[in-house]
Amino acid sequence: MKIINKILLTAFISVISLPTYAALITGVEVADYADNYLGSSGYFYNWDIAFDGASPGPTLTDGNSGSYVFSDDTNAYIDLSFSNTSIYNGSGNDLAIFFAGAGTHSGNLSLLDDNGSLISGASIYFEVSIDPSDNTTWGDWTGFNFPEDDSPILVSYIDLDTLGLSDQSLFNNFRLEIGGASAAPTLLAGINTMTPVPVPAAIWLFISGLSALGLVRRKQK
Repeated sequence: MKIINKILLTAFISVISLPTYAALITGVEVADYADNYLGSSGYFYNWDIAFDGASPGPTLTDGNSGSYVFSDDTNAYIDLSFSNTSIYNGSGNDLAIFFAGAGTHSGNLSLLDDNGSLISGASIYFEVSIDPSDNTTWGDWTGFNFPEDDSPILVSYIDLDTLGLSDQSLFNNFRLEIGGASAAPTLLAGINTMTPVPVPAAIWLFISGLSALGLVRRKQK
């Protein structure tokens, strides 16, 4: 009976939590992107003159790797989360941050708890760059005012192992610290993700029946 219970528990866990299958964003294989805007600090800009600089969320949660924001404010940040998946510390890189524009993009990615508060010591520095004069690869470079469809796209990979986290640790909420126009992010994407799956009623009934059977057998003993 113990062996049966162990098998059922393993099957149950595999049903309620499944890995998300990958898709390509600008040639990079990812599983999902942060689609929920939690808040921000600072005034932001993008390519649209009518852009409401106090609300960068819609730009970073549209799934478009070519739509970007940036801020001149020293301590500017943006909080984002994944509503459909959880990021876990798995093998290799766990997250990818996309940026628009040549030059250097740098800042910090920090982990937030369920209340939106910073987790102490859980911050990773990122930096990625390309030579602005490299127009043979990326096309014309005109600073931060280039048209959206002409933007060179860069990506920085994040490995949560850097923080010394245990394998399979799950996270949903993240902060991009990009003050002083240090970076122009376009989206935050997950590579190692786990998606909760609703358990069918039949499985619950099956598990309940087996539990009742185990109870009967214990009484018989």
